[in-house]
Amino acid sequence: MNGLKVEYEIDKLIEIVDERDRLMDVLHMQPSKNDNIKLKKHINHTLDLLKDYEDDVPFSEDDRFNHQIKTYNDIIEGLPETVIDKELYRFKRKPNLRETKKVRFKDGLVEEHKEPEQKFKPYKDDESSSTVVDDLLEVKRKELFGNQETGTPKYNISPQVSNQDIFIQQQQQLMEQESHLENLSSSINRTQGISIEINDEVEQQNEHLLTDIERQVDRSESHLQRAGRRLNAYEATAREKGPCFLIVILSIILFLLVII
Repeated sequence: MNGLKVEYEIDKLIEIVDERDRLMDVLHMQPSKNDNIKLKKHINHTLDLLKDYEDDVPFSEDDRFNHQIKTYNDIIEGLPETVIDKELYRFKRKPNLRETKKVRFKDGLVEEHKEPEQKFKPYKDDESSSTVVDDLLEVKRKELFGNQETGTPKYNISPQVSNQDIFIQQQQQLMEQESHLENLSSSINRTQGISIEINDEVEQQNEHLLTDIERQVDRSESHLQRAGRRLNAYEATAREKGPCFLIVILSIILFLLVII
């Protein structure tokens, strides 16, 4: 299931890269920062899937996983240096712990317990009583040594582990922990890089937004100033021509009264 998921994400990554190439080759346009961030997020997700699947790859899927790694690294190599840090996103498979990290213990094999052969026939006072005694001895023997016919002794004796073997085990654990720490460090570095790019993109958008708001405020202020100047001009005109207009109206009213 994980192998299919990795293959799907790699195919999707190929589609994203092909779309970027068509954008630059056919339309002669450069991808935006949002496109670059989207690409890096998908690469980071694919790389995490490869690392998670690396520890659980079955032996039958090993060749397929190596092909997926090669395809992913070819995609990374095909991207320009200005987009991503190739060394940071390149996938390197860990050594196979089942082959390179084997602990060799002493070949201390537990020899099967063998009962000493009875050279002398045991003394028997009575045939029936001796049979009961033999049965009891057989039960005790099975309880102590287990069933020898099935080859499963009751008490398992394990070979002793030397200090050198313990040291090798500790070295293996340290190497595995170091490998996990390296993976964690690379993941943190990628996350930090993506966070910095997102921060730059947000700051740039905020700068554009603030610039547009300032322009709109300046335009509104200029409109208000023009409207204020027009009102002042109208007020001044009304003050100057107001008495003349009043005289004309009164003259018309007086003329009408005289006629009537």
